[in-house]
Amino acid sequence: MKTLIIFLLCGCMLSANQAFAQKQKSEMLPVVTISAGSNVSQVVHDAFLDRFKNAEDLRWFQVNKNYLVKFIMEDQEHHAAFNKKGDMLYHIAYGVEKNLPPSVLVGIKSQYDNYKIGRVFNIDRDGRNVWIVNLESAKNFVITGVENNVISEITRFKNASAGGYSAVSDAN
Repeated sequence: MKTLIIFLLCGCMLSANQAFAQKQKSEMLPVVTISAGSNVSQVVHDAFLDRFKNAEDLRWFQVNKNYLVKFIMEDQEHHAAFNKKGDMLYHIAYGVEKNLPPSVLVGIKSQYDNYKIGRVFNIDRDGRNVWIVNLESAKNFVITGVENNVISEITRFKNASAGGYSAVSDAN
């Protein structure tokens, strides 16, 4: 009789556990296929050359149905993506302080005068031109975005080397 009661209790617990268990939802990200090579259509290649005449060291990749080209121009690394019709999807230029336009540099220096400018990124997408500027002071790291000469603070981190914690704080 004890064995039967224990068996029934275990069965009830297992049933209750399954009845109240959360269903795990697993969503798969879409598969991205990347292949290297120069199988770029003439339309895409010509569209690229129209925009980036002085590009050097071109490396083409096919990403699903689009094309990504990594290249060097004016001593900067660049990435640009094009669809198969030759329309540019985005362009990213990777640089440093000297690559900032004067108006962006003046705005950053006036608002963050005690900060050193690190890496900068220029993103051109959908008719928008945004600069991402990494800044560092003795106490903080700041990432800013600059669009139409309007500076927005994206995030601020404590500089752990200043003896503080490296936790993210509110960007106010």
